[in-house]
Amino acid sequence: ANYRWRSMRAMAVLGASLLVIALAAVACGGDDDDDDVAPAPAATSAPAPAATSAPAATTVPVAPPAAADRPTITMARALVGQIVGDPSTAPYSKGIGPGDQGIRDYLFIHDGETGMGPMLAKSWGMTSDLSKFTFQLEEGIQWINPDLPATKGMDFGEFTAEDVAWFINRHNPNVNADTTAGDGGQLATYFDECRAVSTYVAECDAVGPAYFGLPLSMMIILDAGPAVESKKAFELLGDKIVDIAIGTGPMMLGEWKANEKGTIHATEENWFHTAQIGTFINLQVPEVASRLAMLETGQADVMEMDFSIVPQLRDKGMDFLPTMTLGDTENASVIWPGNLWEEVHARTGEPFEGEYVNPWDAPPYEKDYPWIGNPWGDKVPYTDTDNPPGMSDMEQARIVRWALSYAIDREGIVEFLQSNIGTPIYIEYMGPLYPGWDENRTVTKATVDGIIEKYGCTVNSVIPNPIAVADCPSYGVDSPLADKEWPWKIPYDPDYAKELLALAGYPDGFDIQLNKYRCETGDVCLEQADAVGASWDAIGVKTTLSTEDYGAVVSQGMRARIRFYPVVKNCSVESANNPLDWPLPPADSSLTRPGWGCGFEDPFSAYMQGAITNEPDKATREKMHLDVVDWMYYWNLYGGVAQQPRGVGYNPDIIKSWNSPSSQGPNWYRPEYIIPA
Repeated sequence: ANYRWRSMRAMAVLGASLLVIALAAVACGGDDDDDDVAPAPAATSAPAPAATSAPAATTVPVAPPAAADRPTITMARALVGQIVGDPSTAPYSKGIGPGDQGIRDYLFIHDGETGMGPMLAKSWGMTSDLSKFTFQLEEGIQWINPDLPATKGMDFGEFTAEDVAWFINRHNPNVNADTTAGDGGQLATYFDECRAVSTYVAECDAVGPAYFGLPLSMMIILDAGPAVESKKAFELLGDKIVDIAIGTGPMMLGEWKANEKGTIHATEENWFHTAQIGTFINLQVPEVASRLAMLETGQADVMEMDFSIVPQLRDKGMDFLPTMTLGDTENASVIWPGNLWEEVHARTGEPFEGEYVNPWDAPPYEKDYPWIGNPWGDKVPYTDTDNPPGMSDMEQARIVRWALSYAIDREGIVEFLQSNIGTPIYIEYMGPLYPGWDENRTVTKATVDGIIEKYGCTVNSVIPNPIAVADCPSYGVDSPLADKEWPWKIPYDPDYAKELLALAGYPDGFDIQLNKYRCETGDVCLEQADAVGASWDAIGVKTTLSTEDYGAVVSQGMRARIRFYPVVKNCSVESANNPLDWPLPPADSSLTRPGWGCGFEDPFSAYMQGAITNEPDKATREKMHLDVVDWMYYWNLYGGVAQQPRGVGYNPDIIKSWNSPSSQGPNWYRPEYIIPA
């Protein structure tokens, strides 16, 4: 029974293979509808080796041909959403970011060493009194008019500090209370109001000091990385800006029809990186098998892929192509929203705003869910009757989450669903490719209590209203397994999972719902969720797989902190390419309210995010980071599943390489880095 999902997967792969053959036959037969699909360029060279590192950020191809003479690349992808021209008014959607397409640029970029390498900003720093961040900007860069019907004759002028101050303020709820930008909460954690000091110098009032970096990089460090927007374009285009993107990048918007086909074109040359392709076509092809057939017949040159089809790709002369370094992983975890352990907003010290001022009044505490810990005692509306004698609800839920983590067959998922590409992970913060990984490391109750005693619970320049250590919800929680060494490398052990369930008072299991959708890991995310659900079924936890719409339902519930069922996804889109001293994501706390969050909140987690950010010494930040990793392991608010390199399926006769700079966002992006074969 434990391997039921493996046999199900084998049958699914066989069915997909037969469908590919049928679709390929249709595609080869010719069809008038094929006029909408750009033909693939002719093959010109042998397959390229796999990418192993990102190029230096300032590398520019030598003497590229005129843009019109460069090849067209067609990509078959699951969804072609609308271009999001105005992120500050866009709800979580299936839209396409102009930064990902190479239309807009970023202030900073991963330059091979740091996520705060120069791009539109030459440098950044803090004033001597640590009250402001300052940005020195590049000079002489023009906003590009893509010559669309709506933009003809418009002059968007030069990129200046006015653009920087204006767009950050527009996204930031500390300044613009009406923003719905997905990165608003992260920006509010670091910035108050921004302004232009001169044409090429911008400054932002600081919420607190920061030494590691800022959420303004293409790398998406600290859980955000907005592409820079043109103030003048917004003024000239008005409401039309919603689906028009004006940028400084090497690509510009062409004809775009959401849910069908989107086209971008290269500029003749670019100030930062000139493209070696002329046109990039995004073609919506929802089914993996159809994408594979199009790749085989030449109707597409690259495809978004399910890792399980890598053997089929290779059988057909195609392959998997990493689009960044192999350390730029994309992760999938079981996220446990609803564990709301903060009473006031970590950033303001004030009661929460919205429908549920008190966390114990929110939907996650309407009834007793086995995986949600209640630190609020009798403030919740239900009477807790199922805790074993002497066991608190916080400890009961912790043991349940650990039981469900032991039940996950991570190695099987990597082998059968990812074609042995990638590795298991055990929480979202740590895995075999991460700096600081130690497969022999363990954590105990005494370890975690000692960590909280060392740092305190909530006292630093960012977190007001201090909570005494003794009152910290995750401190001093009695455990019947107080001496157990909980491992970083969590084995697949369904028998022990059942023992833990029995210890927690659930010898016969319980019912649970697990949301699945096409998450950050791509098509394979659906199968990863199926595998997790089957593993839980095998230990007596009856799992219903839910396909509620993520953007409209699940994400909005996590934003409002009202979700209480787990979801398989990547919460804060972190990767193994972070340095060891990176601060933990603000989205794992109330710091990002009213913006999006992972749906669980703890004051110690919020405090440590600020404490690591504010610490000037790198070695100290590294030790603090590992302490928070230990804390997260013990409380198990992420059930890690697997990590995989970012990349695409491709035809090596058409494409030589695609080495984009490191990012924690998409599986692929910035098509200007495609090198034709």
